[in-house]
Amino acid sequence: DALASVRRAIDRRPELSYRGQCSAIVRHDDGTSLLCDADLYVEGVESYVTCRGCGAQHEVRILVRDALGAVESRLFTIAELERVTRELGEPVPAGTMRSWHSRGQLRPRAWRQADGTESTFWMRRTDPPLFRLRDVRALRETREESGPA
Repeated sequence: DALASVRRAIDRRPELSYRGQCSAIVRHDDGTSLLCDADLYVEGVESYVTCRGCGAQHEVRILVRDALGAVESRLFTIAELERVTRELGEPVPAGTMRSWHSRGQLRPRAWRQADGTESTFWMRRTDPPLFRLRDVRALRETREESGPA
């Protein structure tokens, strides 16, 4: 048992990062064509990924660009943004985002209500503010260009 535990700890499976959905059109025997739509995961910094559903190859850089375009305008809480930026390979600590918010550099675009809806007005103290991913990425780029403080 001890040896099996050691092997599991040492021979861990690689961490995979989600990179979007397969956009290949798959033709079936009956003549119909459907979008594959399988989830695509990459290991490390691979340049290409092969879809496990249909075998199509995709360039990771293009998948990331398309995913960013789809989510840059979406609204997230600071905790959600921390996970999203880390997954994109552009990590921004939650403390940094809170600091930007307290200094007025990062402004909420909406607030999440208790029922899950979003409102452009702050109604309750418990409603978490929502921020746009594009704003956080722009502040991160500005901070990188100006160098360490």
